[in-house]
This record gives sequence, C-alpha cells and structure tokens, in this order.
Amino acid sequence: MASEHASKKGKQPPGWLQALIGVLTLTAVAMVILLGSQTYRKTRKMATAQFNQQQLILARSAATGIESYYKELAATLQSLVKLPSMQQMTPECLQCIQHAYWGLPSRTSIRLLDRNGLLRFICPFEGWRGDLNGKEYGREAYFQEVRETGHIHVKRVINEQGEPRIRVAVPVYLTSESRTVKVGEETGMIITPMDPDKPGSGAFQGVLIGSFDPHTIAQSFISPIVSGKTGYAYLLNEEGIFIAHHEEAFSGRSAFEVREERNPDLSYDAVGQMQRRMMAGEEGTGRYVSGWHRGVVGEIEKLVAYTPIHINGNIWSVAVCAPVCEVEKMIGETKRSGQAILGLVILILILGGGSLFAVSYRWSHVLEQEVAERTKDLRETTDYLNNLIRHANAPIIVWNPDKQVTMFNEAFERMSGRTEAEMKEQPLAVLFPEDTRADSMKKIEETSKGEHWETVEIPILKKNGETLMALWNSANIYGEDGTTLIATVAQGQDITERGRAAERIERLNGVLRAIRKVNQFPPVINNGICSHNDGS
Repeated sequence: MASEHASKKGKQPPGWLQALIGVLTLTAVAMVILLGSQTYRKTRKMATAQFNQQQLILARSAATGIESYYKELAATLQSLVKLPSMQQMTPECLQCIQHAYWGLPSRTSIRLLDRNGLLRFICPFEGWRGDLNGKEYGREAYFQEVRETGHIHVKRVINEQGEPRIRVAVPVYLTSESRTVKVGEETGMIITPMDPDKPGSGAFQGVLIGSFDPHTIAQSFISPIVSGKTGYAYLLNEEGIFIAHHEEAFSGRSAFEVREERNPDLSYDAVGQMQRRMMAGEEGTGRYVSGWHRGVVGEIEKLVAYTPIHINGNIWSVAVCAPVCEVEKMIGETKRSGQAILGLVILILILGGGSLFAVSYRWSHVLEQEVAERTKDLRETTDYLNNLIRHANAPIIVWNPDKQVTMFNEAFERMSGRTEAEMKEQPLAVLFPEDTRADSMKKIEETSKGEHWETVEIPILKKNGETLMALWNSANIYGEDGTTLIATVAQGQDITERGRAAERIERLNGVLRAIRKVNQFPPVINNGICSHNDGS
C-alpha cells in the first residue's frame, strides 16, 4: 500500500509546475484581454477618424459649390451695373435684366432700386411682384449699407410674402453716358465713358439686387449629401442661423435655440462650442450629443466635420454629420466575436484542458483567427471609405509622399481622360502641361510641408492633349504620430468653360475696340442688348 501510494504521489505534478501553470494561465488571460481591448480601441479610433475625414471632404465639396454659385451670381450683377441703360435706368434695362435672369436658377429674382430706394424694375414681374413697382425700400438696412459703403452686401431677409431669401445687393454708379442716333432707318445708342472730372461722374444711381431662395442651395448642394446610411449636411450662417437643414423646421431658426426647444433635457455645450468655431470660420472634425436623428428621439452621439464658406466677407459654414453608432456597427461584429473567443480561451485555461503546449497552440490559433477577422472588417471599412471617394461627384486624386498617384476617382477619370489603372504609381507630373509643370509641382511640394490648398487654380493636361483649368482644395493624411505624411487628398472643380467664356468676352471686346478705331462713326450697340430700332 505504501509503495502504491508513493507511486501515485510520484505521478502528480510538482507544486512549482502547478504554480507556474497557474501564473502563466493568469498572465495569458490578462494579456489576451488587454490585447483585445487595445486592438478594438485602435480599430474604433482609426475607423471614426477615417469616416470623419471623408465627411470633411464632402463638406469641402459642398462649400466649393456654394461659393461658386455665389460668385457666378455676383459676377452677373456686377456685369449688369456696367451697362449705361442700367446706370440711367432707361426702359431698355428691363431687357438686359431679363436676359440675365434667364441664365439663373429657378426661384431667383432681380430688382433695380433707384438712388431714393424706389423699385424701378423687377424680374420676374408676374403675380405679386408686378404690384411692387414704385415701392420704397430706402429704409432697408441692405440699401443704406450699400449706399454708404459702396460695397456688395449679402444678407438673409424675409420677402414680401414672408418667405426667406438671400439677397446680394450691388451698388450702381454713373460711369458712362449714352445718346440715341439714327443711321438710315436703324436706330442705335452711342455709349461714351464719362470724364472722371465731369460733374455727375461716379454718382450713386441705385442698387441692383439678386435674390434667391435658400431652398435652392439646399436642393443643389446640401440635400444630396448622405454620409454613411443616415447622415446629412446642414448650412449655418455667421449669425448662427440655419440656412438649410435636413429638419425643415430648423431652417431659418437659431442653432442655439431650436435644439433646446426640441429637447431641453440634454446639454448642448459641446455642439454650442463647435457652432461658435464654425461661425468664426474654422474648419475641423469632432463629435457631439444630439437629442434626435431622422425621427429617432433620444441621446444620440454624432460625428461631425465642418468647413467655412466665404461669401463676400460673410462666413457661412457647412457641416456633415452622422451617428457614431453607424461607424461602430462596422466593427461591432468583430468585438462580439473577440469577446466570445476570449471567453473560450479563459474557460479552457481555467479547466486545465490540455498541456501547456496545447494551451499555447490554442491561444496562438485564436489570436490569429481574431486578427484575421479584424483585418477583414478593417478591409471592409477601408473599401467603404474608398467607395465614398471613388463615387463622389467632384474629381478627387490621392498621391503618396513620393508624388505618385495612388487613387483616382471616377470624376477625375472623366476630367483627365486617364484611367486609374494606367496612372497607378505614376508620377503626378504627367497630369500637368509642360509649360506650367514646374509651378504645379512646386505647389504640390508645399502640401507635403503641411500646407493645404484652398481654391488654388492648377491646370490639368488631358490624355488627348487638351488643357483644363481646375480649382483645387487639398488635405494631408498623417500617421498616428501626427507628423508622418501618409498621403495627400485633393478635390477639384473644372472651371475651364468659365475661363473660356471670359476669353470669348475679351476677344469680343477687342473686336469692338478695333471697330471703334477703324470706323468714322462711334459704335452702334446692337438692338439685341441695349438699343432698339423704329420697328421694335
């Protein structure tokens, strides 16, 4: 019996080995839990950061479109005020106003006020607008400010029908004079620039106003933006008023008041501070807590990216937001599977189901499986963000620190005439005309040093040899250390046709100047613009 007892005792593992297995088991469990937690936090942080960067690209694209819309309207109005018929407010100016109006989007109007603020002409003039002729607007703040400063004024107002409008007011000054002449049976108008020293030259004549519905901006630039599955964009002016918002009841309301009215139980300090940064013209990303989202009421945390819009000295801001849960949902399955695997590993270790080698093997196998699953989810997240870029309406290009192309989106392929496949890992210099290539590469080098483009004009050489002019905005993407440059993203807008139109106008002006030098008689402006014949 003693011998048998000794034999059994000799087969038992020594105490130090049991203690070692226990320590190793507890250490392994702790390490697995810590590693899984850290990996999940890093994956979550990276996914949210990339998602917010994509939202920032969408916001910049909308901001560029809105700025271009305003500049086009302002340029149209500034061209009109140079016409003598507009300065002298003759009946012919109504035809000029109509021609300009036909080239503008719907839900727009043009008004002409004289020096006393009386409405002289309006287009369109159907319906209730036809009854406004002769109405006095001299006490309106925008009229007085334009008259006193001589600068363009942009303001949100409520029109005579109680509807919100954005008005762009341009001063009208007397800079030329005209007189009607008759040559044969044709009549025309001779336009002569006024002598600056002549009495009356440069006198204030009135205000030309372009008025458009904020709903036009919302439909064209804000409503089409959908971030993730349910995210949306909104537009804020420098006074903290929503110009456009997914919630129609928010439009025209103060961003600081309407949220508290909707859900007063929540604190809006974070979003209030963010909105003040937006009103100050800052760009950035962040997160805040909202009380609702697309009909769902409750405490909802959102990711947001915002960028400023500069409108004639006024600062508007466009923001794109989406619930954080949409991003976290993409890595939620990985978290649950990781938790299940950790529980299984812990159970196996506690029960001592196997030798140290088996446990080590199992542990390594589980970790490899976990890493593979997380890599798969991360790849899906990356594919999702890549698709957002590839299918964006604006041309987008990405290059690495070696100035090699790494990504083309479909809009850039259409603009450049080159495919992403043929440009992959090719130098950026191929995309620029030879005569401007050095200057373009210098600007690109500046982005590598931390600078970013804001509406920078850079020409693009198409594959067929044609040169396009584009406005570009850029942003750098850095590694986790915040200093290592990984890539640069640039988003552009083709403005070639705008430049060609300006060149055509300049060529026509050159022809007119040449005719003025050759002919004995002063030029007669064609009936189609500002003159008329006896049969009109």
